[in-house]
Amino acid sequence: METTFLGYKEKVLKSMEGLPFQQQLFFPVWITEYLFKQYGKELNEKFEEEEDLDLNEVLAFLWYVVDKGPAKIDGELMDEYIEALENDDIYEELDQDETNDAGQANLISAFYNSLLFIRDRTFILLGGSSSLPLNIIDNILLNDLGLKDNSELINHPMYQAEFSTQNRMIDYLRSGKPAGSDQKDLFREKK
Repeated sequence: METTFLGYKEKVLKSMEGLPFQQQLFFPVWITEYLFKQYGKELNEKFEEEEDLDLNEVLAFLWYVVDKGPAKIDGELMDEYIEALENDDIYEELDQDETNDAGQANLISAFYNSLLFIRDRTFILLGGSSSLPLNIIDNILLNDLGLKDNSELINHPMYQAEFSTQNRMIDYLRSGKPAGSDQKDLFREKK
């Protein structure tokens, strides 16, 4: 049982320390995959229209880097993806009090965090990625269900299920087992 969201992010970072880059990268890409399955279709349409960017292609690129390693990275292509994801018009049109839009906004962040982690190796992005599904749960509980925000809300079963899923994945990564595109749905229901 987690006590605070900040404490959870710190726990994720501590647990991921010392893992090889590929296993560290797997974690935010795995989260991106999960969010993409829920919110990617509509968001992809927006990016195709506004930026001529296919988010399926970006996701495939991320899995390629997870599978093949950073030596195989097309830096120019990655920079193009990062620049396209910075489309303020798309992001600002999303009403983050509405769950579907909040999901899309968090999916943009998931793509962005994963790409920046590849490019800059900014370790703290792993903790930020762990929060993205939690942000959507927050929206569901507070805005859709109208629950009151208090220190006990972190114990809600929806949060606890996500903590448990992420912790299982971190334990899996720490075990040294294979972590690539073949495991992209591990510990998640296939949709």
